[in-house]
Parts: sequence; C-alpha cells; structure tokens
Amino acid sequence: MAAQPDIAHEYRASQPREEYPEMCFELFGFDIILDSNLKPWVLEVNHTPSFVTDSAFDLCLKKHLILDTLLLVNVTNKAKTK
Repeated sequence: MAAQPDIAHEYRASQPREEYPEMCFELFGFDIILDSNLKPWVLEVNHTPSFVTDSAFDLCLKKHLILDTLLLVNVTNKAKTK
C-alpha cells in the first residue's frame, strides 16, 4: 500500500496513452513463510523480484513462472505485431 502511488506513477509514465492499455504489466515477488500449522504469512512484496537462479530448482521454478505469466497476458505474435 505504501508503494502504490509510486507504482501508479511509473505505469502512467510508461504507458501515457489509454489507447493500448495492454502494452505493459508488472510482476511482483511475494516472500511467504509457512508456520508450524502450514499457515502462509506474507513477509514482503517485492516491486522488482530477482530472476537470478542459484540452483536447478530455482531455474525450473522461475522458468515456469515466466512462461505461465506470458500465457496469462496472452503474448502472441499477433499481439506483438499490433
């Protein structure tokens, strides 16, 4: 909530015209910890998450995150051409 005004300003600066509202998006990183009852607690929300990989598991996880994100935003050759 504290960063929302800055993030909104960045969106307006990156996408000044309303004609193409789908031209940008942002992916946030959530740091979550599980307690002894497996209840999740949000520790932090990162405005610029790291995509550096330090292990095979990290690479697999982040690769699939990026692929799933691109599927969700419907990045197609037709959309890119537009």
